[in-house]
Amino acid sequence: MGVTSNRKSALRKLSLMLSKEREEKKRVALQKVLLAAFTHAVKMSPVDTGLYRASHHISFNQPELGWAPPDSAVGKGEQELGVVLSEGIRKITSMRDLPRNGAFLSNSLKYAQAIEHGHSGQAPQGVYAQVEQIVKDEIARIARGGK
Repeated sequence: MGVTSNRKSALRKLSLMLSKEREEKKRVALQKVLLAAFTHAVKMSPVDTGLYRASHHISFNQPELGWAPPDSAVGKGEQELGVVLSEGIRKITSMRDLPRNGAFLSNSLKYAQAIEHGHSGQAPQGVYAQVEQIVKDEIARIARGGK
């Protein structure tokens, strides 16, 4: 009876360990996808004042539609780009658990929809439509075993 009990306990521990390992692999894969999506959204953004580029936002479990960028992230050219990227990268890489209800990349500016529908000469095909393809490509790369 003791051997069976020990075997069951060992199997439970092994199962838990494998489950944690799978969760960690999923979290790392999600971080890679989010980093690719966020970086491309920011870098492909049309820039006038920099507000649109600075307004891309990553959130977990639900979109944060009222989010606004800090003043330090707007209108400073390449410095702005660094601030925006570093904040998004920090948020993505600090994710310790898989979000239960998904991850969201959003831009809540009123004119974001117009940009997405081609009303910018700098981004005639929008931004998020291109990011969607990048996400699909990144998922496919990871599924093929890419690092």
